[in-house]
Amino acid sequence: MSNLPESSADLAIVEGVIGIAHALGKSVTAEGVETLEQASLLMDLGCDFLQGWYFAKASNRERLPHILANLPPVPSPADDEMLSTVSRLPAGRLGA
Repeated sequence: MSNLPESSADLAIVEGVIGIAHALGKSVTAEGVETLEQASLLMDLGCDFLQGWYFAKASNRERLPHILANLPPVPSPADDEMLSTVSRLPAGRLGA
């Protein structure tokens, strides 16, 4: 994920893998998402689930309530002004 979206070759590979997985009836989880830009791009490409440091660093289970309460904001798809600067990450799209 670290080369997205700068690398057109990596972008083509990711787009292809997502397409193949969906054609086979599989869901796709992107690991290593570190930025809002990466998260937004992956969602636009059709990725089903995202996980990575953009959402939270690895931690013990005692910190889970705090992490969940402080996740990055998720805009509503109907909020066009917010969508121009923030990802369209739908609620509940965090990979396990």
